[in-house]
Amino acid sequence: MSAYAESIYNFEYFLNREYAFNRDKWKCRCCGADLLFRKDKHCHHVNRRLPMSKINDVYEIDVADDDENSGSVQDTEPLF
Repeated sequence: MSAYAESIYNFEYFLNREYAFNRDKWKCRCCGADLLFRKDKHCHHVNRRLPMSKINDVYEIDVADDDENSGSVQDTEPLF
């Protein structure tokens, strides 16, 4: 992981990641699959080019399952 990638996963990211799951009611935003008891769930940054003050906002974090993990998603951080 690069130095930039390590810096975007700060305390704010880990806190807002949980808010993103609650916001989406533990469902994948791409396919609507229920992610509550699945191990292949991920969070993605929607736009990694934002400044550090906005990159980890709860609306900039997307929830997806591993099946939806494609090349179109810019950034992936596994949860467990």
